[in-house]
Order: sequence, then structure tokens, then C-alpha cells
Amino acid sequence: MTKQLPPEHMTKHLQCNPPKTDNNADSRFSFDNVDVIFRGIEIYGNTLDEALNNAITQAGDNGYVINAPTLIAAKLITHPDSCLWERSFNVRSAEFYGIDVKGLYGNAGEPVLVIVHGEGLNPERLKGFCSAKPFTYINQNEFNVLLEKHTLPNGKLIDVLTLNELMADPTQPRIYDCYGVVINNGQIKNSPSKVSQSVEDVVTPLNIARSGGLHNCRDYFTKIAETTSVFIENPYENMSLPIIPEVRQLEIAKDGLVKIVSSAGYGYIVLEGKHD
Repeated sequence: MTKQLPPEHMTKHLQCNPPKTDNNADSRFSFDNVDVIFRGIEIYGNTLDEALNNAITQAGDNGYVINAPTLIAAKLITHPDSCLWERSFNVRSAEFYGIDVKGLYGNAGEPVLVIVHGEGLNPERLKGFCSAKPFTYINQNEFNVLLEKHTLPNGKLIDVLTLNELMADPTQPRIYDCYGVVINNGQIKNSPSKVSQSVEDVVTPLNIARSGGLHNCRDYFTKIAETTSVFIENPYENMSLPIIPEVRQLEIAKDGLVKIVSSAGYGYIVLEGKHD
């Protein structure tokens, strides 16, 4: 059966040639050929959920909608004048903020943040998103299932320490397709919003989880710091307990910063055929 592709006016090729590459990217996210990124297609929609649905449709069974760690790794191996640094992109990464009712990752009744990269984010979770309310909701039962049964390489959600250990171990399979990282309440508070000239100020549990590991995070923000201040955005640090679990989509802004999506106007990058 032929797949129904998104309308032509909602798709465009990245339209830039791959520049010379740097060689210091995290090998856990490396590509056989960086050209694969520049053969990607940008996919748009009138709303955020429509854009993601269009991107998933375009990807089909063998394609891939880029998540935050993968795009960060790709930007690390390209020069700052490449198209990946010229504009902002949505990524298939989202943050789920709710109450850990059973105390699986801390004290029962405290909030936890789950950052899911890849196929854990689907269009249904983004319905209702708008600039005036840049988040949507899921019910508590769904959040409980996410905490208890999320399918990952090691069968459960991982914490930041485990993420760093996995990324540092070359014998582990790469985990770019779908995984989730839990940030407990203490780590949320220890990742305050700030603008800084120091990379170490923003290498926090929140940015490490968003970036796909310590190595990716530190190298990426070091590259950003060559031209501008570095920044961490944490909307949760002073937030009251979430009565209903909330979902926020991530974007990689053109200045390089990892942010909560504030507009539905950016595209997703689709690779047609999974990289090895």
C-alpha cells in the first residue's frame, strides 16, 4: 500500500551541501557518512501535532524523525556555517512532568521529569499545543505506565548516571531510536535556569538528559560558547506540583540552545532510511 505523503508545500529538502566536518563528535551517535543528515527533508504542519504526524508519515517504516541527541551530535560534526546552525528545528523529544505516585524514582508524591527521545513522542500527545499554552496534558494513569513500563534497551527508564555509563561504554548498542531519562525532584532543583559564560554552569542533569549524555552535552555547549553565552531553560524549578501530568516538546534553536517549543512554525528533519 502506497503511503500518503504530506503535501508538497509542507516539505522541503535541507538545501545545503555538507561542509567539512569536525571529528570530535560522540561516536555513539556517529554516522557512516555525515551526508545522510544533509539528505534529510524538513517537514512542516499547520499545528505541532500535524507537523509531527506529517514527519512520521514521510519517514515510513524505514525512516527516522530526528530527536534532540541525534541533531546535537550532527551539529557537533558540522561547521557553524552549515544549514543545521542557520535555523531552528523541532525534534522528536519531549518532557513529561508529573507526580511519582509510587516513589519509583524518589519520594512518593514528589514530581519527576521524564525526557523521552524518539518514538515515545507521538502526535496525539501534542494536540492542543499553542503559543499561549506551550504544553499539553496526559492523564495520571498514562504517566504511571510511562514510569513503570516504558520500553527501553535495558527494560526500564534510565537515570542520568546510567545514561552516562551507557554512552561511555563502546560495547553497548547505540540508543538513539527511543529511550527515556528520569530526572528526580532534587535534580530538577539542581538545574536552575540561567545564562552564563561558563559551560560547566549548564552541564546539569537536565541538559545532560536533553542532550543524550555528558559527552554530547559538554562538547555541544562548549561549541556554542565559542560565539555566545550558554543557557539552560528550566520551567519546572519553581513550578507547583502538577495536578495533571504535562507534556512539553523540545526544539533545537538556531543559536544552538535546547529549549521548550514556543511555536509550531519549525520543521522536523526526517531521514528516509535509518542510519547504522
